[in-house]
Amino acid sequence: MSDNSKKAGFIPYIFIIFFTVIFIINGFYIYISQKTWRGVATQNSYQKGLKYNETLEFVKSQKALGWNFEINFLNLGNNLANTTVCLLDKDKTYIKNAKLIAKLRRPTQEGKDFEQNFIVQNNCYYAKINFPLKGLWEVEIQAFKDDNIAQIVKRYIVQ
Repeated sequence: MSDNSKKAGFIPYIFIIFFTVIFIINGFYIYISQKTWRGVATQNSYQKGLKYNETLEFVKSQKALGWNFEINFLNLGNNLANTTVCLLDKDKTYIKNAKLIAKLRRPTQEGKDFEQNFIVQNNCYYAKINFPLKGLWEVEIQAFKDDNIAQIVKRYIVQ
């Protein structure tokens, strides 16, 4: 046997080794992706897409309402925060006797979402929030008064 035929007989083994390494690496990536999935996905995305025009109408009605939110978010440490929200109308007058609810979501991890009600305090609304984890939180505040609804979404880092 010549040296060229020995080299040619070794080429199929190189291909087998190459593809075996590729399959092992891909298998490892699949395993890691399954174990580290935090579940960030939109629930009922198709239904939300169908109702997109309703969402646009809600945004228009909220702008016409002219309500403004003045939010004071104060980190207290140890996963605690004081939140004060003043709700103002078009004329910068305090809106009293509204019901405020905060929906708190962790955008990087599912299963930690919760709601917090506000209490009235000095023409504004107050809540002391105890977060289950430190880090980034999305806070959606909804205000209800009579048949009117307004909302605002902010992101805060909890320490």
